[in-house]
Formats: sequence, C-alpha cells, structure tokens
Amino acid sequence: MTAPTGHRSMPVLGVADVREGLDFYHNKLGFRVGGMFSHDEPDLPIQFAILEFGAITLALQRDADAQTHPRHSLSAYFYIDGVDAYYEQVKAKTVDIAEPPHVTFYGIREFTVRDNFGYLLAFGEDLQPSSRGPGL
Repeated sequence: MTAPTGHRSMPVLGVADVREGLDFYHNKLGFRVGGMFSHDEPDLPIQFAILEFGAITLALQRDADAQTHPRHSLSAYFYIDGVDAYYEQVKAKTVDIAEPPHVTFYGIREFTVRDNFGYLLAFGEDLQPSSRGPGL
C-alpha cells in the first residue's frame, strides 16, 4: 500500500459576506476569482468562493455568525516571490498593514496584513529556499 501524498492546501475563512471578501481579495490583494458557488435562487448570497494567487488557493465560506474583529494570530501564510514589490502594491491599495516587511529569525522576509474581516494574513519570501520547497 502506498502512502497518501498531499497535493495542495486551501485555507477556508468564514466570512459574513462572501461578495465583500471577494472585493477585498481581488481588488486589494490581487487574487483572481477562481469560482463562486451559491444556491439556485439568484437572490440568495454567495455561499462559497475560491480565490487564486499563482499556485495559492484560498476559499471564503459564508458564515452568517462570523464576526468581524481583530485576530491576534495568523489565519493564513502565503509563500511568494518578490515580497517587497508585492508589499508596495498592497500598501498602495490602502490595505491595513499589521506588520511591515522584515526578516524573521527563521529566514523569511515577510509582512502581515489584516483583511476587512479581521483575519491576519502573512506573505513571506524564503531567503534560504530548499529543494523541498519554501519554508522547509
């Protein structure tokens, strides 16, 4: 029997309004909308959406009970190339910067933003990449 192999990971964030989240992630962070899913009735809100940023995927799931408030720990971490250039793009879109670019003790240059629902998202570039992939 062969061992299972992981293919990708997709954080799923619960949000009160998926359309509002799509606006933020697409227009402020540059994610592409990969798909939206809702009930058959057109008047009901979007229930689920998948966003893409290169090979990265992130999902937003409608949660009517989700509260918008500051969180104190990371909700998602994204490994990217060109972190400084991306930071300048994001900063120009008046995104809430929780932590500007800096080099960590674990060899990543990263910055952290807070989305419009209060989730903390880090974007990091591995300064010492290994053949196993970023952060490994």
